[in-house]
Amino acid sequence: MIDTLLPFISDHSRFAYFAIFLTSLSESLALVGLLIPGTVVMFGIGAVVGMGALALKPTLVLAATGAFAGDAISYWLGHHYQERLKGVWPFNRYSRMLEEGERFFKNHGGKSVFFGRFIGPIRPVIPLVAGIMDMPAFYFTFVNITSAIAWAIAYVIPGVVLGTSLTIAGIVSTRLIILTLIVVILLWSFFWASKKISRLLILKSSQWFEATYRWIKANADTRNRTALVKKCLTLLLPRYAEEAAIFFLLVFLLVFCPMGFIIVTQAVLLKLPIIQLDKNVFYFLQSIRNPIFDRFFVVITELGDVIVIFFVFVSLITIFLFQKARGTVLLSLTSLAGSLGLVRLFKWIFQLERPVANLYQGISAWGFPSGHTTHSAVLYGTIFIILIRSLRQLKVSTKTIRIFTWISLSSAVTISSIIGFSRLYLGAHWFSDALGGFFLGWAWVALCGLFYLKTPLEKINIHSLIIVPTATLLVIGGWNIRTNIKNDLMVYASRLPVQQITLSGWMKNGWKQLPPWRIDMHGGIKQPFQFQYVGDLDKLREDLARFGWRQAKSIGLKSILITLSPEVHLDDLPIFPRLYNGKFEKLMLFKEMDETRLVFRLWLTRFTIVPGQKTLYIGTVESQVSKEITPWITVPVDKADYITPLKVVCENLNGKNFLVIRRNFLRETHGFPEANSRIKWDGSILLVEEKPRKNRLQ
Repeated sequence: MIDTLLPFISDHSRFAYFAIFLTSLSESLALVGLLIPGTVVMFGIGAVVGMGALALKPTLVLAATGAFAGDAISYWLGHHYQERLKGVWPFNRYSRMLEEGERFFKNHGGKSVFFGRFIGPIRPVIPLVAGIMDMPAFYFTFVNITSAIAWAIAYVIPGVVLGTSLTIAGIVSTRLIILTLIVVILLWSFFWASKKISRLLILKSSQWFEATYRWIKANADTRNRTALVKKCLTLLLPRYAEEAAIFFLLVFLLVFCPMGFIIVTQAVLLKLPIIQLDKNVFYFLQSIRNPIFDRFFVVITELGDVIVIFFVFVSLITIFLFQKARGTVLLSLTSLAGSLGLVRLFKWIFQLERPVANLYQGISAWGFPSGHTTHSAVLYGTIFIILIRSLRQLKVSTKTIRIFTWISLSSAVTISSIIGFSRLYLGAHWFSDALGGFFLGWAWVALCGLFYLKTPLEKINIHSLIIVPTATLLVIGGWNIRTNIKNDLMVYASRLPVQQITLSGWMKNGWKQLPPWRIDMHGGIKQPFQFQYVGDLDKLREDLARFGWRQAKSIGLKSILITLSPEVHLDDLPIFPRLYNGKFEKLMLFKEMDETRLVFRLWLTRFTIVPGQKTLYIGTVESQVSKEITPWITVPVDKADYITPLKVVCENLNGKNFLVIRRNFLRETHGFPEANSRIKWDGSILLVEEKPRKNRLQ
């Protein structure tokens, strides 16, 4: 979709620039700006600029000009019609907003025109109010110009940075973008939901608590059908009415999470459609795996290992013992013991297999429910309950309590969810395993927390509650990562089924089993594979080195910062790695040629040549040129010419054992006519083997 949209915008740039002016103008008009999500639109426009479809300078000029014109029109309306505007539709419907704008203008004077452009609730009325209040036209114009320029820069440039980042990431693979967006969306969703829930609980919990208490006391006949429910609620009601918010949250979790766990368990045991969802999630995540996120999620999953969770709990219990908080010690011990016991119990009962066998031994070999997800939910959920209850010791405002509640709740949910997601990404669990572990963990937290609310309030040092477990997590988690990272990267490595093929079979027709294209996640053709190699990579590197081919340097911060230089030469630009089947290149060489740079890449395939167990590699040879994305960002891009670079490699391998074949596009490839409009390739493929053979041409 992006590959289609960006060329369309480039081909219709005049319309796009007019749309930029119109958007910024509308966003600045009095009251009209309420209906236009100008901030979001301008950020998106900046992203398009960063991807190279539009130029930066005219975009900034038109955005600033539109913003200036919109505020100028609003100012003229206010200056010309004065107080009469307040009685005219639609201004009479927003009288309160106009009053707030007048109050802001009186407090800040001319500065309000500048700052008001960045403040959402009053942004559409400040220029109008400035006109009504007879702000001098010259002074308004000066402030309007400066604020319009600042507004354009503030909202377009971040989008440019994002678009440029996506461009650079897209050079590597769309997999990185997709996975990053998935993680960001998950994090944002958890924080947004937690904020809404916390706000609702803080504002409404007192009313709900009073209504619940009255309902329990009313009509307390033991023969009534609701008597049992009332008795249960009486047992669960917190010791202090001020803890109503956390009480209702735990009640909600105690109702929802066990129900969710039962539904997931039933669906797994009866092999309902969730089984297909498990497979879809598993294969999707395995398809977008890459070395960067492999290491990241191995680290995350190691922070959720049992030994780390156990020692963090021990650190909590220790500080509570020193503070003589017996009820809190009992809560921590119960939470830890219950979490460990319930996971092992259900694994032993259900004995459901993991996606990948032989990851663990004993009871841990079974998958459902996910221990990492359950234990992390219990740990961080317990800390959340203790932290929120301890806030009662401090004389803080309701707003502060609400902020602490949603930040700590969203953090607890987010951490446990990210650890659960790491298990899915690494292929250690099915989606149902992680979901079941999430429900089980939070159900146990809710049950333990409700009984904890029945205990007397104990004095807990909040600073120690935050610092000690964090320090323990860093120390024990860091030790666990350092000790196991190498082994776990191999244990959780993406596994591709290995196929064997004979050398003659590969030379004859076996080469057709390898893909003709490097395909990105959205199905777009990126590059053709023009090279297949059997043999030792060091030997091939030595052969090509005699003709000027050099090993590409690894990417680092310094090489990335070079792209920010306004006048950087192509030879100085970094060569970004690319992914095939979630793996980076095993060999990446480059050669300088006039105004272009040839880049040769080889990836590992799932084929081995027998006898001898030689590895079969697949690769591309491309020609790169430099492209200026913005006046200060330059990146190397592929010219999409794959004929000339392959001829250079053939010449450099003269005397080497190779076979040049040509694909039949009508029979062997799909989508080539679409790709042919932008890709220059005649279908030639070079098959090279290390062992000497007579050159042939088919």
